Amino acid sequence: MCDKLLQKQKEKIERLRNELNAYIATDYNPDKLYEMSTNLDKEINIYLKYKQLSKEINN
Repeated sequence: MCDKLLQKQKEKIERLRNELNAYIATDYNPDKLYEMSTNLDKEINIYLKYKQLSKEINN
């Protein structure tokens, strides 16, 4: 179960990272960039929490 959550979260992070990079290449709105990067940070933190839980469960 944790592996599936980790994989889904990795995919979400990759999608958000790609969206952010595409946005940076086409437009520059500081507020939008801040919002997008904040969302990416949030999802990375969720991934790290899932990873930590997975380690705890497996040990």
